[in-house]
This record gives sequence, structure tokens and C-alpha cells, in this order.
Amino acid sequence: MNYHGKMRIYLLGLLLVFLFQGYSQKLTKTYYDLSWKLTTKNLAYYCRVGFVDTVRYQYYGVVNDYYVTTGKLQMTGNYQANVKNGSFKFYYPDGSLKTEGFYKDNLRYGTWTNYYKNGGLKDQVLYEDIFVKALAYYDSSGVQAMNNGTGEWQTEYFNDLTYEYIQIKGNYLKSKMEGIWNFYSRKLNGGIPGESQLQCSEKYHNGRFVSGKQFGYGQIRDLDTPKQNMIQESEKFINTETWEQTKYACIEEYPNLKFLKEVDSTVFPVDSFAVFPGGMDSVATEIWREIKLPKSYVENHPTELHFIDFFIDQNGKLIIKDEKSYDDIFYKQAIQSIRKLSGWKPAKRNSQNVINYFTVRVREANGNVMVDLLSENELTGTYKSGIVYYY
Repeated sequence: MNYHGKMRIYLLGLLLVFLFQGYSQKLTKTYYDLSWKLTTKNLAYYCRVGFVDTVRYQYYGVVNDYYVTTGKLQMTGNYQANVKNGSFKFYYPDGSLKTEGFYKDNLRYGTWTNYYKNGGLKDQVLYEDIFVKALAYYDSSGVQAMNNGTGEWQTEYFNDLTYEYIQIKGNYLKSKMEGIWNFYSRKLNGGIPGESQLQCSEKYHNGRFVSGKQFGYGQIRDLDTPKQNMIQESEKFINTETWEQTKYACIEEYPNLKFLKEVDSTVFPVDSFAVFPGGMDSVATEIWREIKLPKSYVENHPTELHFIDFFIDQNGKLIIKDEKSYDDIFYKQAIQSIRKLSGWKPAKRNSQNVINYFTVRVREANGNVMVDLLSENELTGTYKSGIVYYY
């Protein structure tokens, strides 16, 4: 076969691929909970509308996310096989513009602009590869505190991993970090951010890290390297693009998503939850008492996060689901502590004993161990939280 014949076959094959790909793309509306996990419409906080390749389950073209309660846009942007490219805009729940900028090959690129809720300009930030630097900053009253890469900068973002707001305050000199930079955290407590606490302080000169100190629970620790990440990307994109899902997501709700299971009525809301002796608030306390992390573990694991699923069956028996074979002391101790939670009374639905599913989230950050408990059989999914410390 000559060159022209081979080229005709190649072009025909390429055309068929494009046609098949276009045929497999379906306009799909999906619903998400507060953690951006796929759920059902009646439990949703967010809604996404976009074209999904129903073979590879990837997004193509313009994708719009909405706040369910207000119907306003939360985000609009362009995907190509789940890769973000081009202009993206993010909005506050009232519909006012929050952030705008460009993605290049799934990474923020170039200058991004952030706004206050009143529409005033907040700051402009330059993204270069994994590096971030501020170019301009205005305080909430509209006074410019930073211009042309020199002056004071403040920002705040939500850390999905540790469920806290991170505040950053520092100064730039000719677009390079200079002087003392302070990093604060505002932890969520029952869904409401608490008071800001100084997490660490770092000193820079001409953009280079000089020294630093970390603060926490009566301790001050010297830092040899920078502790903080400047700005982290939201877990939203990981969850939506890998189809993280709640137990409520099912193929009946989303016929185009063939990988979903059929509806499981055991995860529906219950009339009364399973009851633990001493009340549900004591569940986290019982788990804390069993976790005794060695100092060496804490020093080598600045942060760890595990999700452990279990359920209480119709007879009040606790059963752990999908236990992992992690070679991790923290995970193993958490599993052992959950196994000891005995004496449950089963949940009820229509006066019948039914299964009640739970998720325990155990987090460790610099010796600070947090335990959250979530019932999967309730509409809102409220975490009951607490903290215990190790030194």
C-alpha cells in the first residue's frame, strides 16, 4: 500500500474516533454534597452540568457548577478529557464574582484575580508552575496595600484535608517574600470557623527561607525548612473528576453513569439512629482513649488522615467495612478502638430494626488527633468532633 492509501486509512480511523467520541458524550446533570461527592438531588448542595464521555467518564467542553440553594453559578470553565484548560471563573453563593483566571494543562497559570463579596478587587496572584506570588493587594475598604509586587499581602483559603481555614500574612519586596510571614488557622467547629490561631511564623530574605518557628498547644518548635504550602488546590476537582461518591449515588439516579450500583435502601435516612451507651458524643472520646501514638510516629508523620466505614446491624452488632491492610500505627489503633465500641442499640425505620452506616474520620496533625463521626443515614450528615493532644 502506498503512502496516500495509508494516509486515507489513518484519516478515516481518526474520523471514526472523533465521531464515536462525540456520540458517547452526553449532557449530564450531577449533584454533590458539601464535600463534592456524588449524591442525589434531594441531598445536594451543588449541581454540575456538562458533557460526559460515557465510555471513559471524562468531562468535555464547558462545565457549569451551581449552588443548589440559590441556583447561582459556583464555577464555569472548560475541560478536555478531564483536563482543565482556558478561562475559569468562581462565584460567591449570591452570584457575585469571586475568582477568575486561566488553567493550563490542569494547573493554574498566569495572573489570577480575587474579589471581595462587594465586588471590590482583593488581589492579583501570579502562578508559575507550582510557585505562587502576589502582585497586588487591596484591603476590604479598598485601600491598596501592595502594588507591582511590593507591599503587604493577606489571603485565606479552605484546606479540605484538615478542614480549616488557613490565613497568610506577609510582605513582598519586588515580588519576593521578605521579612516575617505568619500563617494562622481557623478550625471548623460544628460548621462554624473558630478563632484564628498562629500556626507558624517564617522569616524570608530576598525570597529565600531564613528560619521559622511552629506553634501548637504550648510548644514552640524551630523549623529548618518552610512548613507551609502557600495555596492548595481544592479537593473539589479531585472528587468530581474521579467520581468520588456517597452511598446515595445510584444508577437509577444517573443512567449515563454505568459504573454506579443499583439503589441501596439500607443507606436511606432512618427514623432513629443507632444508640451508643453514654450517647453519640462519647463515641469520639472512646476512640481517643485507645489511640496512643509514639513520639517517633508523630515526628515522622506531620499529617495523616484515614476514613473508616462501619455499620451497626439490626441486632446492634458493629461491623467494619472494607478494612484496609495499611502498615500504619495510627490506622491500626483507630481500627482496634472502633472494634471495642460495643453495646449499641440498633437504628429503626418504620418501627423495624435496620442497618445504620457510619464513617469515622481520624486525623493527625503534629500530634493533634481529631476524631469525627458521621452517620450516613441522615440527610445533612453532621459530624460530631473533638480533639485530643499528644506531646
